Amino acid sequence: MKAELLEVNSYLVKLQLCIGVTDIMEMRPDLPNWKAQHVLQRVAREFNEEMVYEGLKQEAEKWADELYPKTDGLGAETSETSK
Repeated sequence: MKAELLEVNSYLVKLQLCIGVTDIMEMRPDLPNWKAQHVLQRVAREFNEEMVYEGLKQEAEKWADELYPKTDGLGAETSETSK
């Protein structure tokens, strides 16, 4: 599997995600090539954009909270962020 940054600027980060037959075979070395191809075809057919989006959203929220903890409006951290 490969994740690659294609473009990064102040307003946008473009990513490319790739998975191939060899990745499937590394995860499941018991599968012959043709079965790994079948798994890969199923991954493509059942691709869920929302799953990728949710993973990226969680990562962005984690970094936003770590870099800039939420405050109560008066500059103090909220009980949620002072854990």
